[in-house]
Amino acid sequence: MKSMSFLSSIKNRIEILFTSVPLFLSFVFGILISWIFKNNLTLVFLRGKSFSGRSLFYQLGIFLFYTLIFTILLFVLFFIIQKILSKKPQKVIKKLNNLYNNSKQDDEQRIFTALLVLGVGFACVFLINNILSTINITNWSYVKPEVVPGMSPVGFDFRIGSYETAFNLVESNYKQIRADGSYSSIYPPFVAITNIPYLLFNENTAYLWHIGLLFLANFVCMALVSLMVKEFILSNLGWEKTYITAIVTFLFFTLLIYTSSSYSFIFSVERGNADIFAILFALLAVWSLLKKPDSIWLQVILLSVATHLKIYPAVLFLLLLMKHGKKLILPAVTLNLFFLFILGPKMALSFLQTLTSGSGVGAGIGNKWTWVGNHSAYSFADTLALGSANYSSNLYVLWGIFTLIPILLWGIASIKLINKEYSPQKAILFLMVSILLMDLIPTVSMDYKLVILSPAALLLIAYIIKQTMLKPGLLGYFQLAVVITILLFIGRPYTMSEFDPYGLKSSASYFINNKYLWSLALEFVIVWNIFSVYNPKNFIKPK
Repeated sequence: MKSMSFLSSIKNRIEILFTSVPLFLSFVFGILISWIFKNNLTLVFLRGKSFSGRSLFYQLGIFLFYTLIFTILLFVLFFIIQKILSKKPQKVIKKLNNLYNNSKQDDEQRIFTALLVLGVGFACVFLINNILSTINITNWSYVKPEVVPGMSPVGFDFRIGSYETAFNLVESNYKQIRADGSYSSIYPPFVAITNIPYLLFNENTAYLWHIGLLFLANFVCMALVSLMVKEFILSNLGWEKTYITAIVTFLFFTLLIYTSSSYSFIFSVERGNADIFAILFALLAVWSLLKKPDSIWLQVILLSVATHLKIYPAVLFLLLLMKHGKKLILPAVTLNLFFLFILGPKMALSFLQTLTSGSGVGAGIGNKWTWVGNHSAYSFADTLALGSANYSSNLYVLWGIFTLIPILLWGIASIKLINKEYSPQKAILFLMVSILLMDLIPTVSMDYKLVILSPAALLLIAYIIKQTMLKPGLLGYFQLAVVITILLFIGRPYTMSEFDPYGLKSSASYFINNKYLWSLALEFVIVWNIFSVYNPKNFIKPK
């Protein structure tokens, strides 16, 4: 009976594995093989134009067909292997029997499968984005990939937007940030104050320090959300702490490696961008809310710093309002007015004027920042409206549509989370969906800003894994595959034109290379999870 029980259990485990992992692996490798050999297969089986020479509609259809065929073939291969391996000799059966008797619960099988899906998936992401991009399959030669449109000197945004403004501020006795007296910056006045410590070094050395701080900030951001996962998402599953720590550590390093090897991180280093600093302080504010929920001044200080670094974290004040109510008004208004007027009313008003201006470096309507590497709703709409007969009217209509979609997704999720009393799980879910809003709504969202999505992605993956433990089935593994696919395209550089580094290659699709749709897709998955998966009984209360 014991042997029969074991064989029955083995059969069940095999059924679980071969209806989840092999299907996922078949799909992933089907995509990979189709992508590598798409040109060769098209030339062999289809007459006329090559794959890259066909329209987007035909490219998509052909690629999906290749993927379907290879997925089916690989799945059949896995099925045959499973049938062969299922006929085990008695000696192997005994070893498996000992392994089975020493195992704990079925949830270990599920967590192993989920982590295997993640490991293989992100390995494929790295292979496609960082390895295969260096191989020219037309003449089979190694090519140096052009990841970002480089500028000289490197760190241009840091030098102009951070170091130079701090230098001019000190030289003018805190009266101006530009030598000509203008406020040609879309950064709040507080930013110039925070950059003064860089003046301890020369410009080049300061940039190197800035690179180190960028990596450290990404590291700390991933560490903070990993702690949220450990203490507020996985803690009530009844597992040993060491087991949970191992899972969280795996997630932390997987997403950290993904982020640090992504196009957006490399772009942020090349320009010296500082969006990750704003998210760091926003995460610190939420962490303070989770661990010290009554420390309202600490939370407001941290979130106000984040807001006056990049403005968009201000949306998280709704979270503090949900927790503290009217008590939030005094510290929030006091601190934000202090930061806004820290260099005087003239600087504050000049900043607001520049920010809303559509000329110069402004970020208002008509700004000059539209290109394939700007994935904001405004830039996406502006690109689609360009060349049309009624450019202005089409721009306003499209901008309204592409702005309204992420706002509606965020809004319906927020209503579900805010309609009842505050709880830590609601705070984390609100943070997760709000990060996507921060990414898409500003009129300027360069691709180096995509690094702020990694904390949200880690939280989402943790929630999916938890629900996979609580509700066994294929849905969790499918969601992981979807998230990995989205992150594949988010972390992938756009196909650069050989004539203009800021332009898109003529044969490349704007819809695939621009990150607006992929960021929106990630927001959709998050909102879907909030509505379809969220159950307050599955989470813990603050300690």
